Amino acid sequence: MARIVQALEKMGLDEHGTPIKPSTSAAPPVVEPFDDGKGPSVFDREGPATIAFLEPCWGFPNAEAGRAYFNSLHQERRDREDILKPEVIGRKFYAPRFALNCGWPNTTDYLRPTDHRERRRNPEWVTLRGRDEVKPNMAYNVAMLVGGARKYYRHGPPRTAKHPGWWYRLVSGERDCFAIWRDIDGQSFGNSAYESVAASRLDFARSGRGVIYAVEADYNDAGQLFAEADRPIVLVRFSILDRDSKKDDMMRIETWRYADPDDALNNDGIDQGWKEMVENAVRGFDNHCRHTPRETEAWLNFFLDQWPEIEADNKLFSFGDGRSFRERMESFGNNWRGALAAVRKAWQLRVFASVHDHNPELWDVPGNYPGTSGQRLMKAIDSMQGEMSRWQELMKMVRDFVEPADGLWNYCGD
Repeated sequence: MARIVQALEKMGLDEHGTPIKPSTSAAPPVVEPFDDGKGPSVFDREGPATIAFLEPCWGFPNAEAGRAYFNSLHQERRDREDILKPEVIGRKFYAPRFALNCGWPNTTDYLRPTDHRERRRNPEWVTLRGRDEVKPNMAYNVAMLVGGARKYYRHGPPRTAKHPGWWYRLVSGERDCFAIWRDIDGQSFGNSAYESVAASRLDFARSGRGVIYAVEADYNDAGQLFAEADRPIVLVRFSILDRDSKKDDMMRIETWRYADPDDALNNDGIDQGWKEMVENAVRGFDNHCRHTPRETEAWLNFFLDQWPEIEADNKLFSFGDGRSFRERMESFGNNWRGALAAVRKAWQLRVFASVHDHNPELWDVPGNYPGTSGQRLMKAIDSMQGEMSRWQELMKMVRDFVEPADGLWNYCGD
């Protein structure tokens, strides 16, 4: 009997002669690194690939066919650093087709703010292949679905006099978001082609639905975090249409953007599958993402710490007994080079600028046109380029404090 069962198992049948269904708990296929080319990988934790979310690919049934296609490409195309590297997963080969940030929707495009709490965009129709274009040998259209902790670029509001210049650095720049993918009916794809830290997943499909969620922290003009934050969430549905050889191969993309997850969860027109994805995306963000990057928080603390130093020095200056740093800067007279050499902290560089940037030697056109305050200070700092480490130290002070603190940095008069 045991021999009969073994023989049936080899034929893919159980002991009753019924086809055995594949186990959903089977180990995911092995991901082999593809080292050809210079493009980034979606497995990178930093860099341009972190914005990848929905990426059209050529799929190949085996690595040999995929490598033959990749090697047939022009060397310039293979070496581009703005196109994702191909992925070899199990026996299959996937070659991303479009450049990152070059007209193809990504997390930044989907999370871009709107004036509406709920907004459904018109369906996007993206041409994957013209009907007259030759399809690579053995290739088929498929989408790479990247889930887990991702990145996007938050576009802050237009600059106005309403906020100090440094405030805009707090509300714009690279931010975290979290993505979830399911099949078109809202069911899990099962085993991911790849899973790693921060709940990252990599799946491939010709249709599906996705959710992207982010928390956009806002600050007041004193650098204090508001209790309330924007929490945009985007629902995405796509399908590839390429069955008709007389028509172009197309991808249809629909998106719905909500100002808050509760707006989606309380919408009776959204099925339970969507709502579970929304809840999972919120939970994933809370577990693996931050509303503000650590680097931005560290910069904010550094920036705010400079002002008490300036206030304390101004108080010493008011005594006029020579103890203040400002008086030390004034003691150098026209020797701005000696004064600059005495600067050790960012707030001191601001004091140096206020004392010495009127020196005619630092004017944009010596003795004629003074230029902006930023131009004059940069001319002084550029004199240190022969000492690269010192020049870099001063440039960091400019970037992290002096420039964002100077409301007239580029002002040259009305």
